[in-house]
Amino acid sequence: MIGYEFEHEFDNGWNFSQNLRFAHLDKSEELVYPYAYTASGDLARLGFKHDTSVDSFNVDNRLRKDFEAAGAEHNLLLGLDYKNFKIDQTQASAFPAPDLDPVDPVYGGALPAYNIYLDGVSRMQQVGLYAQDQIRFGGGWLVTLNGRYDYVDSETDSRLATGSYTSSDSAVSGRAGLAYEFDNGLTPYVSAATFFNPLIGISATGTPLVPEEGVQYEAGIKYEPTVFDGLLTASVFHLTKENALNPDGFTQTQLGEVESQGVELEGKVNIDQNWKLLASYTYTDMEITEEGIAAYIGKRPRLIPEHQASLWIDYTVTEGAMEGVSVGGGLRYQGKSAADIENTLWVPDAVVADAAIRYEKNGWGASLNVSNLFDKDYVKGCQGLFTCGYGEQRTVTLKLSKAW
Repeated sequence: MIGYEFEHEFDNGWNFSQNLRFAHLDKSEELVYPYAYTASGDLARLGFKHDTSVDSFNVDNRLRKDFEAAGAEHNLLLGLDYKNFKIDQTQASAFPAPDLDPVDPVYGGALPAYNIYLDGVSRMQQVGLYAQDQIRFGGGWLVTLNGRYDYVDSETDSRLATGSYTSSDSAVSGRAGLAYEFDNGLTPYVSAATFFNPLIGISATGTPLVPEEGVQYEAGIKYEPTVFDGLLTASVFHLTKENALNPDGFTQTQLGEVESQGVELEGKVNIDQNWKLLASYTYTDMEITEEGIAAYIGKRPRLIPEHQASLWIDYTVTEGAMEGVSVGGGLRYQGKSAADIENTLWVPDAVVADAAIRYEKNGWGASLNVSNLFDKDYVKGCQGLFTCGYGEQRTVTLKLSKAW
């Protein structure tokens, strides 16, 4: 990846900023994939390989200005963004691969010939024009209004006999929010928003994926107390999504309509100048409300846990030879999730530990982050009874930075 961030403030009060990034990825894999257990207790398998190349280009241009009009303070934002995404991929399977006795495995069996079922290039270009105004008035009222127009053009050129298509979509989306900031740090708010999420790919039926669309309502309260340094938030939400993406094994399907409602809690507290505490909890009640297959209605979609929570504690050294060093650790919890669309089996819950050590001084920064500190084996989620994935193994990331 390579990119930049640019910002310039004009003498007339307008501020212009631009973020641009180009990314390229090449990835190839070949493996014998465990698929399911046979009636005799052996492990059925299939051969799978792919060769994939991805290019993405994103640029976002924004104009911002603060001004007063009609007794109100305005923070006006105007923007134009552009996205260009291209994926060139070939996927093939060899089925069935030799079964494997899990107790006494014998490796080295011959694979049948590979069958190429996906071979082509898909492109998506998206242009978005957006505007937002945050209006403060009346000694505490805050109104947020924003709107967005998107135009998307997608095409897939298949190197096989079938599978080529072109499509274009456009939509207007927006959000309206109302809040009141009390002097004691309490800020209750309500908001309503619509959304538009274009997708690239072909469904299991061979037709292009259509954009996800929907509406979300939210109400909550934010509290920035005066007795200690922190921010506490609590909210309830209700979301309706049409054409919701529904991964199904090695294919993609879409559901007619999915509704979700729940609660989100979050707290950020600076206990003192050294200690910091962050905690969050989300409860999501989700069900399929419209679908061509009647048996799916009322069921919970796969992959989304009902309960999620996290806790992180951070300590920063503020004086002495170790000034600028901070260490932290925390836990992440994911509740059980549905393994199949019929909700007959469930992925068990799991708790994972993370840790980090960072150093910042004189514009220099270094951080060493370790996720899944104890290298715990757990299932992250299932896209069907025979297609499940483990959570990431212990992952160590080192980041170096310099600001000037």
